[in-house]
Amino acid sequence: MGAMMRLMKAKTGLAIGVVGSLLLLWVVAAWAQTETPPPPLGAVKVVDVDLTGLTQDEARSKLAEALDSRLDAMISLTDGAKRVELSRRALGAALDLDAMIESAAAGTAWTPLKLTVDVEVAKAAFEELTDTFAFPGLDAKVVDQGGRVYVDPGQMRRNIVVPTSAARFAAQVAEDAATTSFHITVAKNPQNVTADVFAGINARLARFSTSFNPRVIGRTENMKLAAATIDGLLIPPGAVFSLNEAVGPRTAARGFREAIIFVDGKEEKGLGGGVSQITGTLFNTALLAGLKIVTYRTHSKPVVYLPVGRDATVAWGQFDMKFENNTATPIFIRYVLSGTQLVCTMYGAEPPERKISLSVTRKDIGPRRIDASLYRLWTRDGKTTREHIGNSRYDWKPNDPE
Repeated sequence: MGAMMRLMKAKTGLAIGVVGSLLLLWVVAAWAQTETPPPPLGAVKVVDVDLTGLTQDEARSKLAEALDSRLDAMISLTDGAKRVELSRRALGAALDLDAMIESAAAGTAWTPLKLTVDVEVAKAAFEELTDTFAFPGLDAKVVDQGGRVYVDPGQMRRNIVVPTSAARFAAQVAEDAATTSFHITVAKNPQNVTADVFAGINARLARFSTSFNPRVIGRTENMKLAAATIDGLLIPPGAVFSLNEAVGPRTAARGFREAIIFVDGKEEKGLGGGVSQITGTLFNTALLAGLKIVTYRTHSKPVVYLPVGRDATVAWGQFDMKFENNTATPIFIRYVLSGTQLVCTMYGAEPPERKISLSVTRKDIGPRRIDASLYRLWTRDGKTTREHIGNSRYDWKPNDPE
């Protein structure tokens, strides 16, 4: 019986304990529900919005409505060369209502605009601008201003670095919502042709020109094609230039036309007529630039655009014109057709003071037969030396027009 009584007392005590705990939880919950709400805001403003006397919820709604148009303000984006404007909203900016309400609730009399940025939205916006800001770069080039020669270094390629730009933009706007301009992050990479390619080039070594008749369309077009393959070539020290290798086969498929050529001392129509004038003009430029002539061949009859002994011709797969860059720096070639002039210029390192000229000894050995010897004259310190370049024989048929 005593044991029964003790068991009943224990159960009764347990029940009372559970009820007491539940009662305590109810009291705590009721107290939480009746917690005093934050007091109304004092005499405060956010931007130009008066929030005096409003609850925080009322202030939040008022700010959201009053300041929404601020997200349409434009921000200027630039890489230093181009400039594009996008709205704050398009760049992922939003009102930071929490921060502005917190500042007002702390009693700050005036709170400036505060913004946050969704970095993913900003990334998407910058991604859309990659083509706009992409810059392919400008190749370095040799510039000749009336004989003053220098290398223009050009400009590197530029592209937006999207993740970095977006992160920096978000940080800048979070720190200063009044931001109106932003300098995007760009990656710079070398352009196709950099200044080091032209290292050492600082002088015009030689310029030579010959005349042509631009009204002879086929011949002129052939010269344009051939000159374009040579213009801009850079010949490294020790390298040998080959006219045939540079210009390539003269075929209709490559755009070459029929024009007058010499075949076994006779004038005939053939593909690529005019390429020999390209060859001869370049040959004379190389001579005057002081370069080593490896091989050349004159025509079978004199030409009108060059003196006897100074012309040069080529035939694909048969004979060539070659010269060597025997200097310590690259040789750069410019080749253009200008009006009635075919103009070739060679650039390299300025050589020691010298003067180069050409001379030909000619011997007429028949009505249509000429022997010629070509010499290069070097004048240094008042002394002239003569370098023999080569011999040539002209022998053409009597029925050809002269």
